[in-house]
Amino acid sequence: MSCSSLIATQKKTFQNVSNPALHDASSRLNKASQQPSKNSIKIANANIQKAPTALIDRLGSPNDIEDATEYEIEIYNLMKDEEMRFLPNPNYFKIQSSVTPRMRAIVVDWLVDVHRKLQMHTDTLYLTINLIDRYLSFNNLEKQALQKLGCAALLVASKNYEIYTPSLEDLSYVSCNAFSVRELNQMESLLLQSVQYHINPIVPSMFLKRYLRVVNADFKLSMLAHFICECSLLDIDFFEETPSKIAAGSIFIAQHILRGPQQWNTYMETNTGYSCENLKNVVNKLLQSVSTIKTCRFTAIKKKYSINSMEGVSRLSFPEFIEI
Repeated sequence: MSCSSLIATQKKTFQNVSNPALHDASSRLNKASQQPSKNSIKIANANIQKAPTALIDRLGSPNDIEDATEYEIEIYNLMKDEEMRFLPNPNYFKIQSSVTPRMRAIVVDWLVDVHRKLQMHTDTLYLTINLIDRYLSFNNLEKQALQKLGCAALLVASKNYEIYTPSLEDLSYVSCNAFSVRELNQMESLLLQSVQYHINPIVPSMFLKRYLRVVNADFKLSMLAHFICECSLLDIDFFEETPSKIAAGSIFIAQHILRGPQQWNTYMETNTGYSCENLKNVVNKLLQSVSTIKTCRFTAIKKKYSINSMEGVSRLSFPEFIEI
């Protein structure tokens, strides 16, 4: 039996127990068609701009307890303050003797597929990749252990965001028994120690949820923004970008494609903290990543967003460059 068949078998086990995440592909809010530690990395020249506190809108519903409307602005500003605290070292491949960017991309692509088939939250995927990169920022890893690290990161992330998580046996199984349960357990322990149990970093999907509300996104625009944002996960060039800027750039491109140019107005600048000029570089880096995803061998993200239930957004035509 092939590894893909094993993963498909596991899907049956988990498809009825996943809890929909806030404003991801399975979220109730996204169904628009129906309606300093030692392991902290400080990135120089990140040019962070905070959104003006007094002018940011409260976008949640006062009648929905999950929106926590009375704390919305405070939470957002805290996210902006904390987003750089647990980013990976953008130069960590210099300490890796055998792991390469291509090997990382292979594992990320595989994890995207496993994550989709286990129907996990969007934030779980982003946290998984963040944990992998933070571990590699401080530890020289043998290439044979990279998939094991990926599964350990997925396990930790799922414990953080999911109600029902895959077991050690499940993850060993879907990896075609590339490692034992005991080895995975040991890797999980090493990972947690390496990140000093800081497993709640700010990731792009967190900002994407708010920005989609800011633009009053319909389902198609939401899925397009998610697709663009996920493309950044494969690309190490985004290590130097902050989560909020990646999310804002994804919204910028999605609006440009579906609603036309010049959508980024003063209201958007106020609610994101980024002007068009601030987003110029990240927007065109994202377009390059999308172009790579649409033509390279790493197909998980493209396939994920090519189906009709995702509005087939990965099949859309994308500009090579946006003049800003």
